[in-house]
Amino acid sequence: GNYPYNEVLQVDGAYVDEFFYWLVLEKRGKDQMLCRRIGCFDLGDEKFKNLELPKFTGHMLHVGVLERFLCLVCNHYESGPGAWTIWVMKEHGIISSWAIVANIPILFRTPFVVPLSINKHGEVVLQMGHKKVVKFNSRKNKFDVLVHKNFEIETALYTESNLSPCTNPKRKATAEARGILKRAEL
Repeated sequence: GNYPYNEVLQVDGAYVDEFFYWLVLEKRGKDQMLCRRIGCFDLGDEKFKNLELPKFTGHMLHVGVLERFLCLVCNHYESGPGAWTIWVMKEHGIISSWAIVANIPILFRTPFVVPLSINKHGEVVLQMGHKKVVKFNSRKNKFDVLVHKNFEIETALYTESNLSPCTNPKRKATAEARGILKRAEL
């Protein structure tokens, strides 16, 4: 079908269970206001589809994969300094399957937050901006810095697939990035 979105906000999307997802802008309603959505392409029938979102306040910042599920990161500032909320969709297309897996306090400024992994104890490994990877322990409400460099880093998780996870062929995961999760002991 025709490409229904006005603008892609996140070039490196997510691939989960035969679906590609991106953070996009789409014109909606009679006044054609631009709204943030999760764009979805079904590889099975080769069509774009709308994805129902969980009810939340704030802004969608990132769409990715967390422990084989579609992941959505939102920020909100309802009280205090605010928080990043990490949602996962456990069953494609089922709005009731969206679940919050972590609420992380916003203690410092960062241009973006990408969840990399979460364990059964609720510890989340995140890339925060271009130079830092941290582990957040929700029980202790504590951040541990795993990597902090004076140069840009890029993290990558390996998932066996016949599809390329990168849209840019020049991107490469470094040995250091591959070792981050091992050092985090997740």
